[in-house]
Amino acid sequence: MTCQRSAYFNVAPEPVAILNRDGIIIDVNERFQNQVASFERVSGLSFVDNLINEDEAPRFKSAIQNVISEAIGKSSSELSKIEVNVLRNAVTLILGNNLNNLPIYRRYDWAVSAFEEGENVILSGRMATVVDDQREAAENELIDFFNKAPIALHWLSSKGDILWANETEMNILGYTAEEYIGLNISDICPEETETFTEVFRQLSAGNTVRDIPVKGRTKSGEIVYFLIDSNVNFFPDNTFNHTRCFIRDDTSRKVREARLEALVESSNQIAMEKEAFILKIFNKIRGPCHIVIQALSLIEAALIDIKSSLPDNSVASPFIEDAEKLIEEGIREAERLALIVDDVADASSFESGLTMTTKSVPFEPRKLLDDIEKTVKELWPIKAGVTVSSIVQEKVPKVLEGDARLLGRALQSMLINGVKFTNEGEVCITLYPEVNDMYTFEVSDTGSGITETSLNVLFQKYWKSPNAREIEIPESIEEIKNKMLLSSQHCYSSSSSTVFMDSDFLQLNNMSTISCSDMEEGLEDKLELGLNVAYNIVQCLGGEIKVN
Repeated sequence: MTCQRSAYFNVAPEPVAILNRDGIIIDVNERFQNQVASFERVSGLSFVDNLINEDEAPRFKSAIQNVISEAIGKSSSELSKIEVNVLRNAVTLILGNNLNNLPIYRRYDWAVSAFEEGENVILSGRMATVVDDQREAAENELIDFFNKAPIALHWLSSKGDILWANETEMNILGYTAEEYIGLNISDICPEETETFTEVFRQLSAGNTVRDIPVKGRTKSGEIVYFLIDSNVNFFPDNTFNHTRCFIRDDTSRKVREARLEALVESSNQIAMEKEAFILKIFNKIRGPCHIVIQALSLIEAALIDIKSSLPDNSVASPFIEDAEKLIEEGIREAERLALIVDDVADASSFESGLTMTTKSVPFEPRKLLDDIEKTVKELWPIKAGVTVSSIVQEKVPKVLEGDARLLGRALQSMLINGVKFTNEGEVCITLYPEVNDMYTFEVSDTGSGITETSLNVLFQKYWKSPNAREIEIPESIEEIKNKMLLSSQHCYSSSSSTVFMDSDFLQLNNMSTISCSDMEEGLEDKLELGLNVAYNIVQCLGGEIKVN
């Protein structure tokens, strides 16, 4: 085309497109670029397949083939005499002269003609849609709404090519319209091939997909996370036109989750280090406790020998008797302190989210209850008029299997509290035979019980009964009352707990009350841990505790 003809071509009053025999766009004039689409967007595309509505496509293709056939063997002057075929009111997709313009449809009258020998087809259009100023303003407002919406939007072809995207999406990814439009979605999300294969399968079936998480990359290579909602705009013949994708930037949430996970991991590490430190401290306390107990036991034995060698009316006898009582109380207090240390250490572990490791071994339940009963009698003075006993019913096997150590701790805590707060009557621990693969341990006492309002908080840490009171201390050691005072609370009731056999493991299943095994620094400053620790021990064994 000569320069002069090229100038005429560009200043023609109507949009003009030149196609090859196959209907592919090979050139457009400036009017076409201003009204319909820039040459960069449509070059190499089929005019009919990409810009003409599907309903109009058959008559367009037929008209193009007719003018090509008529042009064969005719000169330019002969072709100029042939009446031009005009396809009126054809619904035409307008892409605009900017890549980020929102595609809209307009009706155009397209005149179709051909060059010599039908080598090329000329389409000259005139817009038939009348757009007044008011309508144009409304359309521009709508286009602005989509382009600057606070959520990313785009259209994809059936092959995943980006046909249009709003400014929000391109700003998130750092692309210009010229760089972004025409890319394939796999260029943006290279690691999500399988995800998009499934998404397009769902979309092609007419389904709407929601909250599809994908990972993409910006132009600079930074990772971004998106949640996609999408469905499809179909042609009248139900073929795929383009997607309608709404994309939310999910990166901030992902970052918050990652930070939270790091914080949780750090907190867990700190908790483990704290737990290790606390256990180390408590081990340092346990050691002297055991040494004191052994030393006092040796002194006690020596005092017994000395007392036996003295005359009956010796002036030293009262002092030795007082010393024996002090040593006996000292041994008990050291044993109690060791139990308190165990409770505090375990409470700290449970608070940190740690659990005890259970170990299932065969044990004799009768011996276990005898040992618990003996230990309780040694640690706690039994009040006059109170009996402590243990009963294993006849049908209970001689050997059971489970974690006898942890089971014993829970039962011992229950029995100790019954002893501490029963003024007269009986404190008894009973093992019932198996019923529905369950063994029942029941710890009962004749105490005044616990109020109904306290049941909901019974197993909370540091819980205190409103009936808390001081333990009675023999007058003979009144002088050490302020130095060695271990009192507790009246926070028990008749109770039962169930133990069941699970194939080869014995567990505590809950139907019982555990009274407090408590640490108190004074009459007014009480820290209750026993119930909470016993409750968690039972949980570690897979059982439950309830109050009757």
